[in-house]
Amino acid sequence: MNGKEVTIPQGPLIIAKVGSNAIAATLDDGSQGVDSARVADLARGVAAARKKGYRVIVVTSGAVAAGMHQLGMAIRPGIDESNMLSALSAIGQAQLMQEYSQQFALLGMKVAQALPTLDNFHQTVVRDHMLETIKGILENDCVPVVNENDFTSYSEMRFGDNDIIAVLVGILCGAEHLVLFTVENGIMSANPRHNPNAKLVEEIGELVPEMFDDAQENSAAGSGGVNSKLFAGDLGRYSGIQTAVTHVDCAPDLVSIVEGRTQCSRFYPENKESMPIEFAWDIVLGRIQRDDPFFTVAGYLNKIESFGSIERNQ
Repeated sequence: MNGKEVTIPQGPLIIAKVGSNAIAATLDDGSQGVDSARVADLARGVAAARKKGYRVIVVTSGAVAAGMHQLGMAIRPGIDESNMLSALSAIGQAQLMQEYSQQFALLGMKVAQALPTLDNFHQTVVRDHMLETIKGILENDCVPVVNENDFTSYSEMRFGDNDIIAVLVGILCGAEHLVLFTVENGIMSANPRHNPNAKLVEEIGELVPEMFDDAQENSAAGSGGVNSKLFAGDLGRYSGIQTAVTHVDCAPDLVSIVEGRTQCSRFYPENKESMPIEFAWDIVLGRIQRDDPFFTVAGYLNKIESFGSIERNQ
């Protein structure tokens, strides 16, 4: 099913995604936890967007950080401790949603929890049910808050920090905008931690291998970071979704971001029609199976080029 076949009611749809680093903070007791101020900032941005007629779906990370706070932990377990990470996510998910519920309620909004896995987007019956459920949430004037279900799936902790979930939700629901909030000003020309001359790349077109972080690509611990932003933005570009990557400090300015008034990195749509969700999921599958040739950057670029060729020949 093509995500554009069913339209979410009442105005353009924004997917606003906030990553682990963007929502976590070191709390007063020294543990990691969810930054209430940043959730409040996001709530302000969502409220302003809804007042202007936009519909908003939030995709969030942060359950592991919330779980760490519950247990008084200061150091996040390594990627090889997947069971512990899943346990922390399960422990922290209730606190994460409580934070969203409280901060959004202060601005008169109700939230709804959604916990999909990547595999759900491949199962037609489940996928259709997710779409209808999201429609129902929005029609009842609530904000869906989506986080990958790490109790049964830990791929998000390795490959994407919910960036991929965010773009799949966008494709499924026919979103017009995807905003990825991070701890950088956007996609930078180099790693600003290593290169003080790194500059913001404001417009991103066709991807090339040089854009990717080789160290992250070759690391089993890679989660989030520039690579998953590039993949998500490019999948959005081929699905008619305008994607912006910007600093989480800009969350209150969500309307300004989607309307093009905030300086950030932008992926402009390659075409107006959505990529079929099945094709997008096939690409994503290559990212989470290490024996799949599409796991590599080159493999992804070849795969997405095959879609572009199909489009141009139609």
